[in-house]
Formats: sequence, C-alpha cells, structure tokens
Amino acid sequence: ERSEQRTSEGMASQSDDLTRPLRDGEPVRAFYHAHDHPQGYRYVRLPEALAMDDLPTEAKPVIGLSTGWIPATVVETPKDQAVDDGRVLVFLQGLFDDHYHPEPDGQPVCGMYWRVPRSLVRPMGSSLPEAALSLLVVRWGNYHGGSKSSRSHDITNDAMLRDILLDRGSPHAACAPTGSYEVFTAFIRNTDDLSFVEPLLARTMRSSNRVGMYFLWPSQSHRLSSGMVSEHVLLDLMHRMEMEGVRTCWPHPQALYRQLAGKLWAPGVSRGRPDLRVPPTVKVDWQRFRMATDVVQVATGIIQELIGMRPQGGAAAAPDSYRGVAKLGFSWMGEGVRAFEGPRGLVAAIRDLRLGTTDAPVCLVQERVEGVACELRLVCCRDRAREDVTWELVRMRQKPQRRQNGGADDFSVASHENMKFEEATADVFGGRSQALKAAEDEVRRLGKLWLQWFESEGFGLPAPAFRLDFIVANAARAVPQVWTVELCECGGSLCSLAHDARTTATLNECLAGPSGDFAPAAALGAQGSFPRPLPAMRAAAYER
Repeated sequence: ERSEQRTSEGMASQSDDLTRPLRDGEPVRAFYHAHDHPQGYRYVRLPEALAMDDLPTEAKPVIGLSTGWIPATVVETPKDQAVDDGRVLVFLQGLFDDHYHPEPDGQPVCGMYWRVPRSLVRPMGSSLPEAALSLLVVRWGNYHGGSKSSRSHDITNDAMLRDILLDRGSPHAACAPTGSYEVFTAFIRNTDDLSFVEPLLARTMRSSNRVGMYFLWPSQSHRLSSGMVSEHVLLDLMHRMEMEGVRTCWPHPQALYRQLAGKLWAPGVSRGRPDLRVPPTVKVDWQRFRMATDVVQVATGIIQELIGMRPQGGAAAAPDSYRGVAKLGFSWMGEGVRAFEGPRGLVAAIRDLRLGTTDAPVCLVQERVEGVACELRLVCCRDRAREDVTWELVRMRQKPQRRQNGGADDFSVASHENMKFEEATADVFGGRSQALKAAEDEVRRLGKLWLQWFESEGFGLPAPAFRLDFIVANAARAVPQVWTVELCECGGSLCSLAHDARTTATLNECLAGPSGDFAPAAALGAQGSFPRPLPAMRAAAYER
C-alpha cells in the first residue's frame, strides 16, 4: 500500500510539474527543435568536446543536438498558463551554431532565447519523458542552397529530409508531442568532416534505442560533387557507429548498403543464380590491367569470360562484335554507365569510368541486353505490421537512344517518366496488353525470388525501403524477356510515388528497437501503437 501511495504521489507531482505556473528566472529543461527558428536557421547545441577544442570554427563541421531537452531559464511565462500549449519564453543554455555561421563574428552564440509550449517545459529536478529514440542524422550541410528537384531521392534537396524526418508518419510527428526523442545532426561539407562524427557521441544519447541515418552519397571519385563523400570513409563511419550500438536505419545496415550501392552482388548472382535473371557479369581485376602490356588483350579475356557464362544454347559471339555495358559501383544520379562494342570499346569505356576515381574502383562489365523496350520496377517498403514487403509496380519509359564509345547509336537507359498500363500497352507493346501482363507477372515472380535471396544471404527483409529494377526486351514477342538490372538501395527514386509509405516504414524501423520487439515505442504511451500499417502507395501530389 505504501508503494502504491508513493507511485500515486509521484504521478501527481509529475502532473503538477506539467501544469503549475512557472516563475520568471526558474531553472527548467525545455524541449528544443531547431526547425522552429523564425528565420529558418538550424542551430544545434554543440557538444562540449567540439565546442571547447582549439580548432577554428571554419575548420570543423557543425555537429550537435538539433532536437531534445536542454537546460534553460524561464524568461517570460504565457499570460494564460492554463492553456496547455501556451508558449514559454526561455533562455537556452550552452553554445549554439548553424552551418552558415550567421553571427556577425562567425562564432557560436552563447545561449539563445526560445519559445516552447508549456507542456514541453519541465522544472529542473523533475523527470523527463522516457526517450523512445535517439537519432543521429548525418547530412549534407548546405540545407538552403541544395537541389530543388528530385525530391524523393536527391539528398541535397532539403525537402527530401523533411519528408522523412518531420512530415506525417515521421519520427518527429510520432515523438515530438511528448518530447520522447532527441536528434543529433552533423552538417557535413566534405569527407574530412566525417572524422568529427565520433563514436563517443553515441554515449551521450539518452535512449537505449540509438539509430543512425546517413544522407550522403558514397563515391569512388576524386572529384566529388555536392552530397558526395569518399565511400570507404562513410562506410567505415557507419560500421564504427554500429559497433557502438547505433543501428543504421537509413539507408541500410553497412554490410547490405555496401552490396547494393557498390553493385557487388551482381557477379556472384549472375554465375550462381541463373533463375534470378542477371545478365552475365564480371568484376574488373585492376591488377591484371596494371600488369598487362596489352590492355586490349585483357579486355578480350573479359569478353570471352562473359561469352562463356551464357546459358547453354545461347547465341555464339565473336569478341570484336560483342556488345556490353561497363558500370561503376558507388555512382549516382544516372552516372557511371557506359556501353561498348568489342575489346577496344571496352578499354575506352573502362578508361572513361576510371578517370578521376580511386586506384581500384568497383567496376563491373555486363553483357548488354538487346532490344530493351522499357523498365518495370518494384518500389518496395518493408511492412512490419504484416511482416512482409509491400510493393508497387511502376513502368518507366526509355530515354532517347545515344551513341557511346564508338558503338551503335541504339543504347538507351530508363527515363524518369512512368506510364500507366494503357500507355505502356499502346506505346511499348503495340497494343498487346497480354504481353505486358506476362512481363509484369514475371517481374512479380522474380521479386519474390529476390526477397528469398536477401533472406538466404543473411540480410533479412531489406528495410525501410528499396527498389527492384527489371528491363523488358523484345516486347514484340508473345512472352517478352525480363532481366534483373538493378537492386536499388533505400533513397533511390520513388518513381513519382508519394513518400508516405517510405516515411512510415522508416519510423517503424526506428522504433522497432535493437531486438525488433518495438519495446522503445512504449515510451510514447497512447501514441505508441506500433508497428504502424503502411499507407497505400499512391502518385505524388508534386514532382518527385
């Protein structure tokens, strides 16, 4: 009875802390959210280790708490404190900085005035809400000057990150009303900045459910564009943070992300799993190229190896007339693909791709599929509520054909334009709807096989989202050919579908917790009904 009485008294005291009038000058903790800045800045509270070092401000990235509880002092209480959402003016303690260093002297600012709802201000000494989630967001720093297009997949477009982190179905929408999470954000300008994202940061996180999200493109190039960093540095960081207990929920755990972004899965699958319909593929051995006195001979050997991988009964081919595609791993936004014909064309394609990259980039050579009519894609989200994958099939038009490396001028890749079933039937399949239906049925069959492959390789069901891309060839046949062309990592284009399902799938992954039992979601109380069912995949209301 005494224990129950103490519990009742504690709950009553906590309720009083949420509703009683606050005094000017009273020490409190306030729930801060950087996106509430009236001028649109994103100030973060700097960790002491970064704020107190001897490096000049311009030599280090801005990294710190962008959402979470911060010590503060009450400056002004709302006129009507009975209103739950009445905002309290507080003075936040600590050093704050923004990626753009907007202060006149370019230095961090000591303390900030901020208005916070009364429900998210706690007197000092009272308990804080249990943290359902501690989130580390590693992102490109230029949040105002980035891309304004390709909203579903361009990580330099700030709207993409807002859709995932702040919009309906997001971690912020689920956790911010009760102050039940925190976010540490690193605004990255270049590869060197990643060295400041220390694993020690993980030990300052409040929640036992610690999650990392990395909105950067790992690249093998020495000429890095906006949003790109060295692939091995980023992947090493992801691995170190995972060793510290920070699960990667965007894009994928490091081991799977490396396979997908680097296209490392293709050579082994093309040899060992013909049922998955991957064209013959080999990985370039750079040691052979460096030691060779005749690189054309090495290229001839690669082509002969590809010819030998063709299924029995496949058409014979002479190396000089062989047509293929060279692909660079860790390449983005449609770059890193070159068509070729014959050994000399392959040498030219490889030299073109290697120009400006690391000494031994991941480079694949693949047999070209002739007569490509369109791409069919499965845009996939892991559905934890059903313990399955939800997908939507989309039909992509091809871009106009183009000439590459002296080859025939009939090489094309998929465009960003999708087609309705009726459009694809008329424009691609010559009005033969049954041929399109047969191709789509084959894509769904292959999609199920790929889910089994992920499981058998130890990756489980990929989460939160991914894409399976297939090319359709010889559309004039009664049964067109379907080949797997890409396993696209989370963060790829949604092909004009809305982000809602992907955002909810991301929230589910964040709150599933280390054991996958959604125990952290209990901290959200009545709002914590998880896993949440995914919204239907639908066309976006704006250009994606």
